[in-house]
Amino acid sequence: MPTIKELMAKHGMTPADTSRKSTKQRLRDQADNMLKKLNKMKSASELDSKNSTANWWANKPTADNKRYVCMKYGGTSVADTGSRVQNSLQAVKDAINTYIAMIDESDAETWREEEERREELKRKRKAKQATDDA
Repeated sequence: MPTIKELMAKHGMTPADTSRKSTKQRLRDQADNMLKKLNKMKSASELDSKNSTANWWANKPTADNKRYVCMKYGGTSVADTGSRVQNSLQAVKDAINTYIAMIDESDAETWREEEERREELKRKRKAKQATDDA
């Protein structure tokens, strides 16, 4: 009986690397993606969107023309990283570049508390789902 690995090789399939990236690497990848999006934009009005979870900036400015920006991954904001900047492409880019500097300066221990917070959120969601299903 052939193994999965043997069948994958026989049929020319390369197994994907499914190792989990570190929080630091996930945030850095997201930050790079945010800069790519921003670099395609020509005006602050392009920062507006219908989806507030896809980007690190709010989907619209506040009444005082500020834009909320925070680190995110997995569709969830990273605790204690929110800031308000001027509603301009340059100000949002500057904020993302500051976050990149912070990410690059960090280590695994920096993100331990955030990882624990997310695990707790998962446990609470599962418990609520179990209660709702009962």
